[in-house]
Amino acid sequence: MRRVVMVMLAAVLVPVSGCGQTALQRVKIVGLTAKQTAETAYLTVRIKWELGHVDERTMDRTRSLYARFELAKKAYVAALELWETGAPQPDRETLREQVTLLAAALHALALEVKSEWPPVTARPVGKEVDRV
Repeated sequence: MRRVVMVMLAAVLVPVSGCGQTALQRVKIVGLTAKQTAETAYLTVRIKWELGHVDERTMDRTRSLYARFELAKKAYVAALELWETGAPQPDRETLREQVTLLAAALHALALEVKSEWPPVTARPVGKEVDRV
């Protein structure tokens, strides 16, 4: 898990270190990268769950992580919107850390699920499906 988080942080920081970008542009790139990573990871686990390859406990963990990511993302977007209107710069490091770590945790969970074979369990037939 720690290794995946470090790789995720590196993947986010490399594009952000580009020349000629404003601080606001770099912060937006971090947010978009984390968003794409989290959504892809969530959908990966969700599809595996739909196919019966992931147990309910893992799916619940994924839902919980994704819900926490969504809250962090909303705070991130709100801070950026205020910054764009002329408010003082937010604590970029804290914002970046929150969304990046949650996205990395989701990514690590998706990698864990993808590496499991054979399927953990089958989902009961007729089970109600949550909507994304």
